[in-house]
Amino acid sequence: MQQRFMTMMRPTLLLGEEPRIVVPVARSLWRRGIPVLVGAIAAGARPPKSRAVRNSYRLGGQGGTETILGRLLEVIDDEKPDWLVPTSDSSLLFMANCYADLKPRVKLACPDPQAVHTVLDKSATMDAAIRCGIPLPRAHSIDSLAKLRADRHRLNFPLVAKPSSKDVSNAFKVRYYHDWAQLEQEFLQDPDFGHKCLFQEYSPGEGVGVELLMAGGEPRMLFQHRRLLENPSTGGVSVIGIAEELSPELVQSSLTLLREIGWEGPAMVEYRHDRASRRFVLMEVNGRFWGTSRSNPGGGAGWIKPGVISKSYLRNFTPRHPGKL
Repeated sequence: MQQRFMTMMRPTLLLGEEPRIVVPVARSLWRRGIPVLVGAIAAGARPPKSRAVRNSYRLGGQGGTETILGRLLEVIDDEKPDWLVPTSDSSLLFMANCYADLKPRVKLACPDPQAVHTVLDKSATMDAAIRCGIPLPRAHSIDSLAKLRADRHRLNFPLVAKPSSKDVSNAFKVRYYHDWAQLEQEFLQDPDFGHKCLFQEYSPGEGVGVELLMAGGEPRMLFQHRRLLENPSTGGVSVIGIAEELSPELVQSSLTLLREIGWEGPAMVEYRHDRASRRFVLMEVNGRFWGTSRSNPGGGAGWIKPGVISKSYLRNFTPRHPGKL
């Protein structure tokens, strides 16, 4: 019965190759009778394998964006997918750069390119947060070794360095510098290091994520999790997380920011939250489905991993202009 039902539905095409995100989304759609296709766009990458995936395609390899786009359009013409869904920052960027070519051929599960580039550029995200009055870690502009040396006595360590943009491939997600000499050594090894990074003072606390499904400027779904274990422990990739009650303050902050950006679709707004002082600061926005290595399945509706909201997302998401508070 499910097989006959699936043959009546147009497939969804997931773009990306990260198993911890692609596979849960694929399984969730498959269980609800939606056929799933996967296209890997990274050079040399193979699409993740799962019985939930009907067909998979290696779209990357030799050639640039135009070559990948040509291969993708061939798949769209052959398979006639209903939706094209990004599952990584690189696939989100690809869809934004090819928005005009893709939009007439398939429903795009992402907002317009301007909103995408605002989320992928950390400096633009921080500028939007400032306009909204959202607290941020204290930041420093250190564009050269000379500037680093001039500001030596004004810097409070530890300092956190993050790639300033997700638009390009980066060798790291976050690095910590515990003293001035350690950071100076980085600049000596790479004189352009300051141009590629955003520097912020370390904020104590735990990582908290507010997950939202935005459509027409309104949240169709809300969820909040707290990281129990990160790698490194001072802040980085989520390893273990647990669901928790929504914080009205964090939810309002997240809604205000996403409306300012004009975001539509799934997003995870990440904060550093110090429960002792009740202070929070914005870390970043992930404009896509997210994943974690392990999670607690308890907590009310359960842990909202990528696949849990995919059905609601694809059936309810209709891009509109952002709403107002």
